[in-house]
Amino acid sequence: MSKRKLKVFLCHASENKPIVKDLYDRLVSAGYEPWLDTEVLLPGVDWDLEIRKALRTSDSVIVCLSKISVAKEGYIQKELRLAQDIQSEKPEGVVFLIPARLDECKTPFSLQSIQWADLTAPDGFEKLVGGLNLRAKQLGKDPGSSVPGSSLAPVAKKPARKRTKRKPAGPQVSAGNGSIVIMGDVTDSNVISGSGSRAKKNR
Repeated sequence: MSKRKLKVFLCHASENKPIVKDLYDRLVSAGYEPWLDTEVLLPGVDWDLEIRKALRTSDSVIVCLSKISVAKEGYIQKELRLAQDIQSEKPEGVVFLIPARLDECKTPFSLQSIQWADLTAPDGFEKLVGGLNLRAKQLGKDPGSSVPGSSLAPVAKKPARKRTKRKPAGPQVSAGNGSIVIMGDVTDSNVISGSGSRAKKNR
């Protein structure tokens, strides 16, 4: 990969993997070098060590926020604190941590002073690219590009329209309890009524 591409670490909860994988693919298409565990880590490696190394060598970290990630206990919180420790070593004004909302969640208190990207909005990815390009400019690396007017929000499926059964236009005949019920226009029609041998023809 090009040394001039911006290296971007994706910090996320495993439950959000599908939408984060979509984000990863779009960052690649935009011209960045994103780091996602499932795309990089090989069997047998020390994943904790590799994550620490990736965080340390990344140019920027996108913190993917969701209702799940902000409430989840475990490694995601450790990973976030490692990223915040690296942020604390940066000079003032450096764009390193970029919170990105995947849904309508609350931003953790420790990240509320940093402007976040709303990836559910139509221009959310475009604005995220703007933040990453600001970091690329600070480092003298190649900027990325994006397609305006697109979001990572899942598209709601329209409910299927119920098909209504159309009644036949002609007369309908039903029989039950020894009686016959005729529905529809029977003008100029031959109708046989009665039972057994006492059938009667009506005109």
